Amino acid sequence: MFDLDPAVTYLNHGSFGAVPRPIADVQSALRLEMEREPVDFLVRRLPGALDAARQRLAPFLGACATRPPGWRRCWPTRRPTLATSG
Repeated sequence: MFDLDPAVTYLNHGSFGAVPRPIADVQSALRLEMEREPVDFLVRRLPGALDAARQRLAPFLGACATRPPGWRRCWPTRRPTLATSG
């Protein structure tokens, strides 16, 4: 699942940026897209992609996806909780 050295047992690889292969593949594709057409990516594509990510993530975090004009932050409306069984 991770591209870590299989000869080493890592107890806490999350501290150093190891990500699952599918995530690394998406990161590589985005990096390549940005390097091929930096202006198009940064000016035209990235703002919409960030907006879409905020829209998807905001409900999970209990936050608003956009800041009202003049606000420096958009404070969460509730704290995220994980569902537990039992």
